Amino acid sequence: MHHAAPSTSHPHLAAVACGVALALLASGNVGAQQLEMPLWGTDGVINALARSGDVIYAAGAFRSVGPPTGGAVLAMGASGSRAAAFPRVTGSVSTAIDDGDGGWFLGGSFSAVAGLPRANLAHVLADGTVDPWTPDPDGSVMALTREGHRLYVGGAFTHAGGERRDHLAGFEEGGRLSGWNPDADGDVLALAAHGHTLYAGGRFTRIAQQPRMHLSAIDARSGSAAPGNWNVNGPVQTLAVRGSTLYVGGDFRLIDNARRGLLAAIDCQSGALLPWNPNVTGPDDPYGPDPSVRALVLESHAAIVGGYFSAVGDSTRGGLAEIDLGSGLATPWDARLGPWAGPYPPAVNALSLAGDVLYVGGDFESVLGEQRKNAAAVTLSRASVLPWNPRANNAVDVLARSASGVFIGGRFTSVGPEWQSRQNLAAFDARTGTVTNWQPDVTSLDLTAIAISGTDVLVGGDLTAVDGQPRTGLAAIDALSGEPTAWAPNADGPVRSLLVDDATVYAGGTFRTVGGQRRPFLAALDRQSGQATPWNPQPNDLVRAIAIDGTKVYVAGVFRAVAGSRRIGLAALDRTSGAVLPWNPNPDAWTNALSATGGQLYAGGAFHTLGDTAHLACGAVDTTTGAARPWSADANGEVYALAAAHGVVYVGGAFDQIGDAPRSGLAAVNGSSGALLSWNPDPRGIVRALLATPEGVLVGGEFTQMQGLPVMDLAVVPEAITKPERALSAAVPSASADMALLCPNPVRADGELKLSVSRAALVSLAVYDVQGRCMVRLIDQRLMQAGTHPVPFHTAGWRPGLYFYRLQAGRSVLTKKVHVVE
Repeated sequence: MHHAAPSTSHPHLAAVACGVALALLASGNVGAQQLEMPLWGTDGVINALARSGDVIYAAGAFRSVGPPTGGAVLAMGASGSRAAAFPRVTGSVSTAIDDGDGGWFLGGSFSAVAGLPRANLAHVLADGTVDPWTPDPDGSVMALTREGHRLYVGGAFTHAGGERRDHLAGFEEGGRLSGWNPDADGDVLALAAHGHTLYAGGRFTRIAQQPRMHLSAIDARSGSAAPGNWNVNGPVQTLAVRGSTLYVGGDFRLIDNARRGLLAAIDCQSGALLPWNPNVTGPDDPYGPDPSVRALVLESHAAIVGGYFSAVGDSTRGGLAEIDLGSGLATPWDARLGPWAGPYPPAVNALSLAGDVLYVGGDFESVLGEQRKNAAAVTLSRASVLPWNPRANNAVDVLARSASGVFIGGRFTSVGPEWQSRQNLAAFDARTGTVTNWQPDVTSLDLTAIAISGTDVLVGGDLTAVDGQPRTGLAAIDALSGEPTAWAPNADGPVRSLLVDDATVYAGGTFRTVGGQRRPFLAALDRQSGQATPWNPQPNDLVRAIAIDGTKVYVAGVFRAVAGSRRIGLAALDRTSGAVLPWNPNPDAWTNALSATGGQLYAGGAFHTLGDTAHLACGAVDTTTGAARPWSADANGEVYALAAAHGVVYVGGAFDQIGDAPRSGLAAVNGSSGALLSWNPDPRGIVRALLATPEGVLVGGEFTQMQGLPVMDLAVVPEAITKPERALSAAVPSASADMALLCPNPVRADGELKLSVSRAALVSLAVYDVQGRCMVRLIDQRLMQAGTHPVPFHTAGWRPGLYFYRLQAGRSVLTKKVHVVE
């Protein structure tokens, strides 16, 4: 089906709506400059960040780093190189089919394509632009098929196209939702069309009010359940039709009360179960995944099946097999996927066949002894591996071919030759955004703390060795060589927080002994010798954060006492003696993050009160008295990270609301008034680390998007207040201004805007296309007096379509849409 509606959309909608550019800014004598590539990221959690010179250090629990490509790519040519023009998908792609006109329909669990909001279902046109069509199913899309000009969609949704559709929906040419509504009562995982009959497989028990266990034939016109109820005793995950035979794969042992191990064949005319029975089996492990057939393609004489299995009949086959359509026996062909982990085979999730070439996607590392990460191409005639090698850093779930290339979708975040292995610790070049060659050999389950000390990088966590040398809980690593230094305090448990203060290193965690002395949960270590100093406050549980202000050391964690004095999650200690000070904000639960500046301490955690004052997860405390300040950034979830810079407090955590405003994991709050700022990069995940740097605010955690574009748990976004604003803040009475923008809409060749500001402010006004490219800067950082100002506007030569005005006056930002017409 080709969507016939005309498209005026461009492929890449950047963050102009909130004025956030998702790219790394490099500082220098000639000023900041936006990079072409985004900052690389990781395939797992980032817990801590540090910056030294032009190097950004990230610590966490990850295995690789690479450029964020999103959950779909188009592989070109014999090598499988990534097509640069294909739009990036924010999220994972589970299914895809070509549209018959050079484009693609995509389904999965995603939120945007090319930065444009698209929930779980999208159409990419042949030129790489994204169709305006927005059916927005409210759950994952797991299956797609076309019959004529109709598109059929299956998944875990209950609404699509703005109407109720339980797990199945149909769309006519042009993208209009049809009345076809079979109303399944469970997830649909597979679809196959055969004439005017549509076969659906999944985890349902009823279709169109009729009992249908995991498999059903459906009238493709009326949506009613066709005759036949095969009573499959487990989920059906893949379907294929050849002639008048339907082949069914999944996680089942019985069909129509007959034994069929994961794979069966049904006569489409009579509905009879055929005797063909390959008897596919897999590991019997109650704690592991269930054996299943997940992918199926048909040759003239054989079925090629992929999944999680270890045998076909009496033949050993790990995740991939060719099965004779007559006998049901495995043929001699064997691609020998690896590795096998004991009895557990690799897994194949996707197959695509082109003549003698089979494209294979899944969760594996080698084919016929050659390294192939999760995607490969092999020949069927003599089982040889082809050079096609896209390299995906996580599982591939869908493969589909067209004249333009091989579509690859899945749960990966980076595809291509660039991504590299890094175990829980990595360094990125702040000028290019790419990973450096620095690669310490760290043995750890995770790293949760990082700090810079001279030419060394200090790391803490569940650490046992660096470069084969024992380093428990804490280590110092040379920033040039990546080798461990002799400094070895040898904590007997993980270090979860670090702060370097000249010749002293403060460390908090779950250890009891460190630096040769008993120092439960908190210690001060000599930076030269690694020995514990006499400073010994003795909290009674984990310390998660440390901050210094003047003569005080502030600590946060899950403790309830320090040196025998009641202190719940937050305490102040004498910087010299370690004595517990009377200062006691008394939160009602633990604290995770601290930032001390300007005479007050910002704290974030899981508390609901500070003293007798309500503060939900985030608040400010006077550093002298310990009294809670009126300032509050109430979050509806836990706060894990704080960073204060230039009068703004950045808040990160696991929340989706600050005050009454939506903020998903990240927010900026005025450091004096507590007012929530409009700054909203919107990672839609958990933020665990924040660091203000010359490039902007570094953000680390567990998230795969920033303002609709794919990232990999790491991003840098501009601060909520600009450098010129800082410089002029003393001259301008207020850094904020009420403002308005009056603009004609639509606009032809010329027009006039009128902007109003309520007080003197630094003003910028620019126009962006939906790719985020600046078309014109009408006003560039000009100090404008209160009043109304006319601004001429010319669009001659612009392509008709949607654009955005972005007006910034002081800290206030206003965005408006405008349509340019011929």
